[in-house]
Amino acid sequence: MTLRLIAPRRFVTIATFFAFGGLALLFFYQLAFSDGILARGDTFAYFYPYWDARDAALANGELPLWTPDLFMGAPLLANSQLGTFYPPNWLTISVPAPQAIKISILIHTAWAGIGAFLLAWYVGGMGVFPAMIAGGVFGFGGHLGAHVEQINQLQGLAWMPWLFLLWHYALNRPARFVPLMAIAWALQLLSGHTQTVFISGVGLGVYLLAYVALTPHESRRKLLRELVRGGMLLLLSVALAVILALPQLIPAQELTSLSNRGDGLNAQEATAFSWNPALIGRTLLPSYDAQPFAEYIAYSGVIALSLALLGAVAVMRREESGDGTDQSGEKGDLRRGDLVGRPHPNIHNLNRIWLILALVGIVFALGRFTPVYLALANLPGFNLFRVPARWLALFALGMAMLAGIGVQTLLSDYIRRIKLWHLGGIVAVIGAIMALSLFSDRAQAEVNGSALPSMTTFAAWVVALVVVVGMIWWRNFGFVRHNPLPKSLPDSQGGTWRLGFYFRPLLIVLIFGELWLASHTLPYNDLADPDVYTYPRFAAYQMQAYNADEIVPGRLLSISGLLFDPGDRANLEARWERMGLSDNGSAYAFTATKMQETLAANLPLTWGIQSIDGFDGGLLPTIYYTAFTSLMLPPDTLRTVDGRLREILAQPDCRGACIPDDRWLDLTNTRYLLLDKVYDRVVDGIFYDTAFTIPIDAGESYILQDTLGFVSNSVHLLVEGDIITENAPDVSMIANNGDTIALTAFDSQLLPDDGLTLVRYTADEIVTPAQLVFSASDALAIRAVSLVDTRTGDFVQLAPNGWRRVYSADIKIYENLDVLPRAFVVHEVYSTPDTWAGTEQALYFMVPQEFDLSSMVIQHTGISERPIERFELGPPIAFEGRDLNSSTAEIVEYTPTRVVVEVHAAALGRLVLTDAYYPGWQVTMNGIDYVVGLANTMFRFAYVGEGTSTVVFEYRPWWLWLATPIWTWGLALVILGVGWFVGRSKPSLS
Repeated sequence: MTLRLIAPRRFVTIATFFAFGGLALLFFYQLAFSDGILARGDTFAYFYPYWDARDAALANGELPLWTPDLFMGAPLLANSQLGTFYPPNWLTISVPAPQAIKISILIHTAWAGIGAFLLAWYVGGMGVFPAMIAGGVFGFGGHLGAHVEQINQLQGLAWMPWLFLLWHYALNRPARFVPLMAIAWALQLLSGHTQTVFISGVGLGVYLLAYVALTPHESRRKLLRELVRGGMLLLLSVALAVILALPQLIPAQELTSLSNRGDGLNAQEATAFSWNPALIGRTLLPSYDAQPFAEYIAYSGVIALSLALLGAVAVMRREESGDGTDQSGEKGDLRRGDLVGRPHPNIHNLNRIWLILALVGIVFALGRFTPVYLALANLPGFNLFRVPARWLALFALGMAMLAGIGVQTLLSDYIRRIKLWHLGGIVAVIGAIMALSLFSDRAQAEVNGSALPSMTTFAAWVVALVVVVGMIWWRNFGFVRHNPLPKSLPDSQGGTWRLGFYFRPLLIVLIFGELWLASHTLPYNDLADPDVYTYPRFAAYQMQAYNADEIVPGRLLSISGLLFDPGDRANLEARWERMGLSDNGSAYAFTATKMQETLAANLPLTWGIQSIDGFDGGLLPTIYYTAFTSLMLPPDTLRTVDGRLREILAQPDCRGACIPDDRWLDLTNTRYLLLDKVYDRVVDGIFYDTAFTIPIDAGESYILQDTLGFVSNSVHLLVEGDIITENAPDVSMIANNGDTIALTAFDSQLLPDDGLTLVRYTADEIVTPAQLVFSASDALAIRAVSLVDTRTGDFVQLAPNGWRRVYSADIKIYENLDVLPRAFVVHEVYSTPDTWAGTEQALYFMVPQEFDLSSMVIQHTGISERPIERFELGPPIAFEGRDLNSSTAEIVEYTPTRVVVEVHAAALGRLVLTDAYYPGWQVTMNGIDYVVGLANTMFRFAYVGEGTSTVVFEYRPWWLWLATPIWTWGLALVILGVGWFVGRSKPSLS
């Protein structure tokens, strides 16, 4: 019996790895066998830069602790979404991020399928063939396929069926399998998608409760005691998992305490991206013509869904003789089922358990559209995450298991006929879901393409449903009579019924064929040119050139709505046509190209360019960043909780760029501003740069200082509003010799549909102006200034004082001429507490122009001695006889984790470093340790004494000694070894 049962099990298990590996290559053949890459969404602009930064550090034998390239400084290791300590990610350290993520997708989809197969085979008691169907439907169904672009979420989902499987084994052999379950929990944690861990935990809890509730009454008390024991083993596995994941959990918890999610999300935030009921029909059935929002997709195919419905109502029992053997004489394993495909003794309960789990996934995924989730949204755990649609993972797992049970029912020798009402119910449910798809146009914005299914999609659904009916008919009437059934079984007259030889291979071809065809509309089959990520665009080259010789690179702010077309679009289209990219692939490649051109999201991290912006939908940015950047946003704009200043500031009301006040750009060391040209104007061959606004109050004048030495005899202005020539502002030139030359307005032209008036001025002579002077009797706003030489038609576009345009192509880059240095000394100091109220008070007092950001600072020092409601700008400490303007600070070394500043202070003061404040930064002055403080709501400061000193900032968090998995995984091996030794003897079955 040992050779007959155990050896085949091992053979089947090994063969399964190859089978699911082959399925992964089949479904992801374009990813596996082409150079194309995923080039949209989080994969391109979020994970690629993070993975490259992580792997570059690890390849050098370092931990990715900190980056200055995003959010004015951000912790990397503390961001669990990087997956720094996830061992499978170490396999691809030497591989560029696009290829590394490809490999990870192949590995984890296969791993998910294998886990679901073993869960169905060992726990569900299914035969090998039904278990293969269950594993394939989960691993290669729509839900996992739609989530390959969130690689850490896919990695976490791949471990979900393994947790259910290992819990069942832990009941029988706790010493051996509790450590294994703890490792599975830890790996899911370390993959970096905490919400998937939470969903898995809740799902396992629901599974246990359903198991107890549906156990037959005569054995419920005994099983209840065993499940209480199992619950304790589950908690033990979680505790061990936390210990194993400590290198990641400790820094992540530190970041959580300073994130916008630290106190939880409100109900509205927690229910964002709830599964839209209007898309139920579109997302529970495969699409052949459009792409619904990926988070909503949960189809398992019409055929598999029909079989799942059959499995949900199946009632199957194994007939056993008194000695525990089945009719074939094999001793069955009541916990795992057996190889010959007999159903689990409680399979009529297991299918209900999986049905309950699937229904819980459906209800929770609806989020704000159901009162159940609204009631849960404020509870701990639920209030930490957005996107309730991700609970569809439980539905996907439940449906996969039910599909396997449906196949088991279809192939069973012990059920003579499938009831007619079963078939009618399947057709009715599938038909109802198809009918619901007709309401999907109410959520058109959630679908890439037509929200309503096309005739092709409808036809595919109908054909698949006809196939299901045909299979059941064949199963009912296409059997061959065989051996007589035991008299104790129903319908025992006449013998068993067995399907034809070709039924099984046909079934697997139909199920996986439908999933494979449907997968072609999923984003992972719309691949793009790898060059859109691998090679930088012109803007990145320019920024690298500007900062090549700088110890401290100047920061960049990019503002663009990505509405422009690349100048080399024709060449790109020709290249992508030769590569055979799909229409969607080409569209994604264009968007990716524009994101590269504007250095959007996290792409500055790829090219080593320091940005004040970034993107992170998890724990970053910090509450300090969110508070400070509120000063940079247009009035009445919600504060950002995930970065994306580029998008938030690209408002049409500001002609595509709501440029923040110069004071905040100066303070943040924003030396470069990147904009597009969508709203610039061209009239009669003359170009007008409308990026900046020059406001002039009534009766006031504005002197434009930098005219670039351009020889001209005409000035053209774009002025907001309808301005007639007689009411145009007065313009004069000041020549290099000091002479003032008045210009005459000779023409005004209202530009259609733009709200701007073009006013042209002429001079009586050719001049090389040193300055331009604009005066107005009424308040007005100038949107563009161009100097023109009417003799040749040459022109130059001018920027307002403090700015100079240094690059112009598809986009334009301006240099901030008045930017403050990254580090400077101040002597005028005010204090507020480091609390929410203290931060708001500091923001309030920083806004007025009277608060000189170059010489004044607000420090946040815990508990203020002065009540916050009485805080006001008072006189600074007097330093009589001191030239405070002589204080200097020069950065002589700048790396991500170390900044060295040579300081000369005329008196006691504060050294302000406009890098992001964060716990773990330490400072020494002349070798003596001091405390790093929080300044101006988000920056660092250090106390400096009079005279010359060397100040060193270093990132040395207290948990750094823990930030190695060696000791934790060494502990895991010890626990595994002890458990394996203790659990050598096989316990008796309960």
